[in-house]
This record gives sequence, C-alpha cells and structure tokens, in this order.
Amino acid sequence: MKLKYNIILAILAVTLFSFLLTGIYFLYHYKKESEIYHLERLRRKEYSITAAISHHLNTHKIPRNPLAISEGFSQKICEISDIHNVDIAFYDLDGRLLTSSARNPDYSQKLFPIQLDTELINTVKMSFGDRYTLQRELDNKIYLYDYFFLYDENGNEILLVNIPYPIDKHFFNREMKNFFINLVQIYAVLFMIAIGASILLALTITRPLDTLRAQVLANDKIQDSKPITGKFPSEIQQLVDDYNRVLMELRHSAERLADSERDSAWRDVARQVAHEIKNPLTPMRLNVQWIERSLQTSEPEKLKNFCESMITQIDTLSRIADSFSRYSKLPEILPELIDLCELARQTGSLITDHRVRIITPDHPVNIVGDKSQIIQALNNVLKNAIQATEDTSDPSIILKVEQEGNQAVITVSDNGVGIDEDLIEKIFIPRFTTKTSGMGLGLAIVKNIVEAHGGSIDLQSSKNVGTIFKIYFPIKSNIYEPQKSAYS
Repeated sequence: MKLKYNIILAILAVTLFSFLLTGIYFLYHYKKESEIYHLERLRRKEYSITAAISHHLNTHKIPRNPLAISEGFSQKICEISDIHNVDIAFYDLDGRLLTSSARNPDYSQKLFPIQLDTELINTVKMSFGDRYTLQRELDNKIYLYDYFFLYDENGNEILLVNIPYPIDKHFFNREMKNFFINLVQIYAVLFMIAIGASILLALTITRPLDTLRAQVLANDKIQDSKPITGKFPSEIQQLVDDYNRVLMELRHSAERLADSERDSAWRDVARQVAHEIKNPLTPMRLNVQWIERSLQTSEPEKLKNFCESMITQIDTLSRIADSFSRYSKLPEILPELIDLCELARQTGSLITDHRVRIITPDHPVNIVGDKSQIIQALNNVLKNAIQATEDTSDPSIILKVEQEGNQAVITVSDNGVGIDEDLIEKIFIPRFTTKTSGMGLGLAIVKNIVEAHGGSIDLQSSKNVGTIFKIYFPIKSNIYEPQKSAYS
C-alpha cells in the first residue's frame, strides 16, 4: 500500500514541480521580453526624433549651436513630442537644461533636472554609440531615460538630447496575469490527468506485487512450497523467476539435508545395533559348541540338532551385524587405476548359477577408485537383479560397460518383476525393501560407495517389465591422493 501512495505522490509532485518551474521560467522570460520590447521601442522613437530634429534644422537652416537650436525648437519640440508621445529635453554640453516639451513647470522640474551630473555626461560620452539608457522611478512611474548626442555635419557634438520613456507596469502585470490564469487552467486539467494516470500506474505496478506477496506468504514451508505461476510484467517476472529458482534450490537442499540426516541417523543406529549384537554372539557360539561336546544326554541327536540350530541363528545374527556395520562405516578409499571392462568380466564370471550377459567395448574404460568397494557395489546390484528374475521363465541379466563423454557408465538390466513407480524414490532409503527377506541395506550401501567415488546412480523400472540400474563414475587417468570416504 505504501508503494502505491508513493507512486501517486511522486507523479503529483512532479506535475506540481513542473507547474512551478514553468511559471518561474515564463515569469523571467516575460520580464526579459518586456524589457527588450520597451528598449527597442525607445530606440525606434530615438531614431524618429533624431530624424525629425535633423529635418527641422536643415529645413529652417538653424545654426548648429545650442542656443540657436533651443530657440528654433521652442515650439517645434512640443510638436515632435506630441507626435511621438514622449517628452523631449535639450541640454548643452555642460549639462544645463536648454528647453523641453514639458508645459507644466512643476512637472518639467520633476521630469528634467536643471543641471545634469558631470559623471552622467561622461558616462554618455564613454558609452557605446554615444548613447546611454538608465531606469528611474518618478511618482510611482518607471521611466527609461535615454541620453544621446546630436551632431553637426562634421561629426562634432552639439547638444545632449534626453527622452524619458514611460514604462507601463500595468501592461506587464496584465500580461502575466492572463498568462498565469491560462497556465493554471491548463495544469488543472493536467493535474486531474496525472491523478488518474498515477492511480492507474500504481495499480498496474502494485497489483502484481500483491499477487506475488500472497503467493510467497502461502509458501510458509519449504517442503510444501510451490513455484509461483501467472503472468507478470517483465521486470517482476525476473523477480518471480529468481524466486522460483531459489525455491527449487532450497527444496533440493532441504531434501539433501533430510537425506543426510536420515543417513546419519541410520548409520548411528546401525553402528549401535552392530555393536550390541556382535558383543554376545562369540561367547554364545563358543558356549553352544562347548555344550555340544561336553553335555551327556540320553538323546544326543536332539542335542546335536539343537546346537546346530542355535549356531545357525547365531551366524544369521552375525551376518546381520556385519551388514549394519558395513553400512554404518565404509572403509577408507584406497585409490588405484581400475579397468571397468576387466572388473565387469571378472565379477560376472563368478556368478555360475545365473547367466549374465557381459557387454564391454574393445578399449579399456579406466577410472580411479577402490576396487574392492566397487566390486561390492556391483555384486549388490547383480544380487538384486538375480533375485528379481528368480520367478521369471526366461531370465535375462545384462551387465554393460561403456563410456559417455567424460563418464564411465555401468548398466545392469534385467527382465524381472520390476518395481512399482511410487516405490522407486524409496529404493535407496536404508531399511526399505520390496522383498520378504533382507534388511534393505544393500542398495543404500551401493549409493554410499558410488557417491563416495564422485559418481551417481540412476534407476529405471517398470512393473513386470524389468529394471535398469545405471552407475556413473568420472573418468580419470591418474591416481589421486588417498582420501577418507564421505560416509565414514
């Protein structure tokens, strides 16, 4: 909500700022234009008055001296003043007033000083074009006092002419008032448009964000979180894509963490179970053997059968303890260069009660790893394939080694009973099994061995069609330093 109001306020503030900026600019512009207008008008009047004075001097052949000119223009100066609607005054070169067009003596005294300052006369002489204009205020009226020299035929200064040009302040105020009225009307319409546009823009931006926020709040648990769907503007879509990507990474991390915690818990349980079971087994076996040898009974056959049964159960418990012990801690990896083709042929040839078809390329496929651990993993996978095809009329087990890019691939496929689709994800979980016998640790141990070697395992299966295990190992040609297993 705050973002929505911020957008609206920002657009309105920009509109208001543009109104103020426009008003200030045009106020300055009008003021400058008014000054230029009055100055240009004064220059035109100056040119016309100069031409009229020169014409009168030439027509009446008035001598070119200040006294003669002042006498010759005693009446004409008023006529020229009326024609151009400005007052005119003549000064001699020393700044003394000779004559003026002002008919009222009091008014003339206010408008035209009897004596000009010497500094003013020097300023006119030093000005560009022997012309000087200054601004004065008189009786709440603003005048532009224009001073310029009148010259004879030889270019010599005769007298100084003064034209006070009144500036109409009301004209400027009226123009500005009319302009600001029009400006306010225009911006009132623009302000209403800006309000509507800002509300529309704010809703356009915040509505997808509100939808995004609602979907994010709905994902309160990583495990149950779902990717955000829907159409969003391109900028927000990038945020949605980043969120979905991070969400999937978090889910994968949570799943890996859960798997790691589950494996760790199972290893702790397996370690404890193996310890608790193996401790009493050896004394129990020795005691049963001692009883069989030393105890005298009238039914020795029953005693023998009892002892053999007890020893069998003890051996079974010992094997269970060994399985738990192997799962809880893999031995340290002893790296060596291994040819998987040769290893597959050796492992497959040891299975005599089932026919295993072995397919290998003509060239060696080498990896670096612990040979005994990889044999153990391969035996566990082949054992699962054998058990899956026990009830098949024409069992088929294929062990294939190949190279795909920079990976070595061991594929074990069978045409056995297969695995239900909903159980495939659970097949590598410790203690999970689809068989009526077994502890469900074989494939968990296989996964640990493969991942400890930097590889991965993939499973594809269809019910009553068969199962395909693919084990991937990185191909290396050099033997690396011995390292601890990641599961030790």
